[in-house]
Amino acid sequence: MGVTWTTARSVLQYAIILIVLTACSPPVPLPPTASVDVVPTATVAADTNTSPLATPSVTAASTVAESPLQPPVAPSPVPTPITRLAIVDQSSVVDTSRAGWWSLQALKPIGQTFMPTFAGLDALELWTEDQENEECSSGAGERLQANLHAAALDGPLVGMSEPVVIPSCFRGMTFFGFPSLIPLTPGKVYVIEIVVISGDNLGVVWQQDPDAYPRGESIVRGLAGKTDVWFQEGLRTSTPPTEAYCQNNLWQQVKRADGSAFQSQDECMQYATIKLSLVLSHLLQSHRIAPAPPANLR
Repeated sequence: MGVTWTTARSVLQYAIILIVLTACSPPVPLPPTASVDVVPTATVAADTNTSPLATPSVTAASTVAESPLQPPVAPSPVPTPITRLAIVDQSSVVDTSRAGWWSLQALKPIGQTFMPTFAGLDALELWTEDQENEECSSGAGERLQANLHAAALDGPLVGMSEPVVIPSCFRGMTFFGFPSLIPLTPGKVYVIEIVVISGDNLGVVWQQDPDAYPRGESIVRGLAGKTDVWFQEGLRTSTPPTEAYCQNNLWQQVKRADGSAFQSQDECMQYATIKLSLVLSHLLQSHRIAPAPPANLR
């Protein structure tokens, strides 16, 4: 009798659970004569595209970012490593050399509306700039967070990014990652709200003419305007790390590690399940978890 994929996946998931339970079980002491080599714990790299040369997918409603990350104007704390979106859905990439500047504190709340075509996102980017004045070089930097609302700025909160620390005098793209994939309904309106946790000298850039993004508009002091804030939203990885990235139409956006496309949603889910099991296996091996000794040695 042939084994169906559903049966195979159930067996694989059961095996993963057993591996995790084994890893979490208290270690059994080895016999006095046994010696154990202690090695440093290995670090497992996340499946995140960190190259600034990542190529976003281009749709009729998206534009590829061309402006590189600019260095700080004056000496400042070292920023976090550059992380970029791997796949871009919606974007408003304005010309920063001709764009205006809005203070996030003086003109709050500030945001940007957009209508996704993807069924989810896990990251977004904004172009932020510190004011160039006497306070810039001596400031302690700012901490920002991006909130995602449905329908309107005061609509339901559907996601909160991890806080981002931005050094003083910084000017460039700022990456906001969310803890997990946020499901979206394609064609519905969502609002990016930019929240200042600490600091008072940072702003975002905007542009009115030409219209950089016809599928949305900026929000300043809580009111909609005819301008657009520099933003991009999409996925931080081009391969599905979990089955959630295969739901709805997302399986058509992600690919295998070799760049080949999935022919069906089921193929995507199989790939994500196997990939997750390999990650767990590598994690256990990196921590050198020893098997329990035979019963006669306990």
